[in-house]
Amino acid sequence: MVTLMSHHQSRRERRQGDTDADDGASASATSWFPAGAALGVAGLATASTAITCMAISQSSSSAPPAVLHQQGNDDDDYSSCCYLLALSGLFYTGVAELGAAVWVMAEPRGRLAAGRKLVYASLVPLTAAVGLLC
Repeated sequence: MVTLMSHHQSRRERRQGDTDADDGASASATSWFPAGAALGVAGLATASTAITCMAISQSSSSAPPAVLHQQGNDDDDYSSCCYLLALSGLFYTGVAELGAAVWVMAEPRGRLAAGRKLVYASLVPLTAAVGLLC
C-alpha cells in the first residue's frame, strides 16, 4: 500500500515538474479556455449558417436576398453568382475551422496560442455568415 501511494506521489510530482517547466500561463490557460472546443463550435456554426442561407435562398427563389442587389443594376445572374460563391466560401471556411479544432485538440497545451488566434479569427466568417442570413 505504501509503495502504491509513493508511486502515485512520484507521478504527481513529475507531472507538476512538467507544468512548472512550461510558462505558467499556458498550463493554467488550458483549463479555462478550451480553444479546440470553441473553434469547433465556431466552425460548426459557420458551416451550418451557410447551409441555412443556401436553403433559404433556394426555397424562396433563385435570387439572393434583396439586400445584395445594387440600385439600378438588374443583373441577377452576377448577384446570384457572388452570393453563392460567398456561401460556399463560408461553408468551406467552417469545415476548415472544424479541421483546425481537431488539430488543436490533438495537443491542446502545445497548440494553445495558435488555437486562441484561430478562435478569434473564426469570428469574422461567422459574423459574415450571420450577416448574409439576415
